[in-house]
Amino acid sequence: AVASSSSTYLVHDNALVTDMNGNEAAAIGNHQAVPVSTFTPDSTSPTLSNFTMDMNNGLMLLTFSEAVNVTTLRLSEFVFKNCIESNATLSFESGSGSDTGTGAGSYRLSGGGDCTGEEKTRFTCALPLSDLNEIKRLLICTNNQRGGDCYVTFDGGAYKRHGQ
Repeated sequence: AVASSSSTYLVHDNALVTDMNGNEAAAIGNHQAVPVSTFTPDSTSPTLSNFTMDMNNGLMLLTFSEAVNVTTLRLSEFVFKNCIESNATLSFESGSGSDTGTGAGSYRLSGGGDCTGEEKTRFTCALPLSDLNEIKRLLICTNNQRGGDCYVTFDGGAYKRHGQ
C-alpha cells in the first residue's frame, strides 16, 4: 500500500527515546496511534545509479537511487548499447538487435530472466542465455580497453518505486 495522510500513524514502545533525566517516553500502542499532522508524499522517481555486467555468468547488478519494487522490473524495456551508439534513439522489438558491422550494436532484452535482491535498491538479474549470446554476438559490453563500452537505456515503465 502506498503511504498517505489517512494511512500514516506513529506507534512506539517506551524505549524510543529518553529525556535528559533518563525518563523513557510513554509508549503509544496501536489503539492510541498518533496520526500524521503533515504528510508529503514521495514524488521523486527512482533512477538507475549504476549497473555492472558479468558476461561470463550472464549476471547484471542494478543499483537504484531509492527503493524499487523488484516484481515490477521489466527487463524487456532494457536496451544495451555500445558507447559508439550511446546517444542514439533506437526502437527494437523485444529480443532483437542491430549491428552496423563496426561493433556499434544495440540489443533489447527479451524480457526473460530473474531478478533478486535482499536490498530494495540493489538487484542481481540473471539474463537468459539467448540474450547473453546475442549481446556477445553484437560485441556489446565486450571491450574493457576503452574503460567499458556498455550502456543501458530503458523506458519510464521499466520499474516502479517500492510500494507501488
